[in-house]
Amino acid sequence: MEKVLRICKTASLRGVKVNELEVWRTLKIPDPEASTIKSVLVRMDYPLTTLDKLEHFLITFGSEITPDVVRDVKELLVNKNKHIFSSYNGDGDPQRFARLYGARVFVETDIDPEATSAVNALRYRFGYGERVHSVRKEIIWGMSFDPALNETEIRRYVQQLVGEPMYFFANPNFQKTRVEFKT
Repeated sequence: MEKVLRICKTASLRGVKVNELEVWRTLKIPDPEASTIKSVLVRMDYPLTTLDKLEHFLITFGSEITPDVVRDVKELLVNKNKHIFSSYNGDGDPQRFARLYGARVFVETDIDPEATSAVNALRYRFGYGERVHSVRKEIIWGMSFDPALNETEIRRYVQQLVGEPMYFFANPNFQKTRVEFKT
């Protein structure tokens, strides 16, 4: 039975009540970009055991999110032959996205082409017009390290990868990063 995405929350954007739909997706097969980066980092003697790439979308609507909206967002963002997905309320495959990583690096591009295309598709192709306020996309890199490492060592390794001079996961000229560590 196919599961559907549902509204995740109602928020306020500049004093206007909006509805948000949150979707996570990843590839069904091992992500080639994540596999390549992991191989390079292991060759550089980083004690990395896991590196996963997840995508997170936050779609903001100025009106109620109906089942038709949910269907169209799912059709637009999730290719069932290629992606595993989940939504805020656990539809899809939430176990894949709930994995605990030693660290997560969140990367958001200032003007993401896929997010811009999604806004345009929802507004014009699907006919929702100005009811679609925005689509934000983040890439989330989930990392696990050798269990023998302590939290300070993990933080040092991640900061080396995210900051100068490496900037391994983002270009600081047009991407923002934030890091979360397992506590």
